[in-house]
Amino acid sequence: MIVVISNVFAIGYFSQIHQRGPISLVDHLAELGSQRAELMRTQASVTALDVDILMPCHSTPMHSYLHGSNQGLRIRTLDCSPRFHQELDAQGVARYWAFNNDTAHAEFLRDPSAFVMHRYEAGLNSTGYLPQLIAMFDHHELLCQPVLRRLRYAEVSMLRCVATAIQVGFSDHCDLQVTRFFHSHFDDAKYVLLLERAGHVAS
Repeated sequence: MIVVISNVFAIGYFSQIHQRGPISLVDHLAELGSQRAELMRTQASVTALDVDILMPCHSTPMHSYLHGSNQGLRIRTLDCSPRFHQELDAQGVARYWAFNNDTAHAEFLRDPSAFVMHRYEAGLNSTGYLPQLIAMFDHHELLCQPVLRRLRYAEVSMLRCVATAIQVGFSDHCDLQVTRFFHSHFDDAKYVLLLERAGHVAS
C-alpha cells in the first residue's frame, strides 16, 4: 500500500507540478496574445507585443500553445541552430561537423548579463530593439539584475502594483497579475519570470 501511495504521489507531482513553469508561461502569453489581438482589431494604433524568451533551447511548448493566439504577439527565442564546420577527410571527401558553442543560446548561458546588455544596449538610444516583455528563469534574472534595471525591466506584477498605487493615492490595493510561474523545487531555476519594461504596459 505504501508503494502505491508513493507512486501516486510521484506521478501527480512530476506530471502536474515539477517543471511546469514554461507551460504556465505560454498559457499566460496565449491569454495576453488573444487580448492584444482583440485590441488590435478595435484600435488601429495598437500593435503586437514584442516578447523575447531568454531560456534554453526548446524550454517552452511554443507553437502548440500559442497557435491561434499569436497574432497579438511577436516572439523571439534564442537561436539554437547548429553551426556546421566542413573538413576534408583523407580521401578528399567533405565531412560536416555540427557544433553549438557559438549560438545565441550558448552565448547567453556563458554570460547572461553580458548577452542581455549586448542584445539590448542600442535600444537605450532609441536606435535598437527593446521588447515590451522578457521571459527568463529566475537564476538567470538574478545574474542580469543590474543590466535589467538599467534597461528598466521589472516583474509585471511590481509595475501593476506601483501604477495602481499612484492612481489610487498609495492605498493598500494592488492589481497584481501572476507573472512568476513556479518551475521546480529541485532545479537551479525555481521560477519562470515575465519582465516588463517600464513605460510599455502590456495590456
